[in-house]
Amino acid sequence: MIVALLPNLDKKDAPQCTQEIIRRLHRFDMQVWMRVSDKRESFAADRWVSDFYALLSDCDLVITVGGDGTIIHEARHAAVAGKPILGINTGRVGFVAGLEPDELNLLSRLAEGAYTLETRIMLRAEFESKSGNRQIDALNDVVIARGALSKIIDFDVELNHTEMAHYRADGLIFATPTGST
Repeated sequence: MIVALLPNLDKKDAPQCTQEIIRRLHRFDMQVWMRVSDKRESFAADRWVSDFYALLSDCDLVITVGGDGTIIHEARHAAVAGKPILGINTGRVGFVAGLEPDELNLLSRLAEGAYTLETRIMLRAEFESKSGNRQIDALNDVVIARGALSKIIDFDVELNHTEMAHYRADGLIFATPTGST
């Protein structure tokens, strides 16, 4: 199994946790691939990859190390690549995380195949702006807000290209069951 390990090294305990995850995954003969931008001498990754999208397309599983924000950010990319993601919490809340650092012994279940995949609903927001059309995928929520100017804005809400509603408001939040964290 090839694991793409994506730590947020700005989190206090993430470097130490990342090192321990690598050690444990190697014990189960799993390959650990990481981004070149995360390279540290203490990390014994099997491969350092500079092309992030190649990393995702070639792995079997994505493991993130960080807080909920890290998991939510990387989940967008993992979903597009069709890869399952496991978040290990080194942040404060850990609402979205699957494991805490003191539960790393449970990584053995990956090698044993003793785990279940949980499917989560994601949102895709498409919008037009002066700079062109954009698309954003979200695990938790999409927030549309007025910005710095306190003006009311008009929203047309469509679901699968069918108009659902029109709103005049200063903002709108669409949330998945994962919700805002």
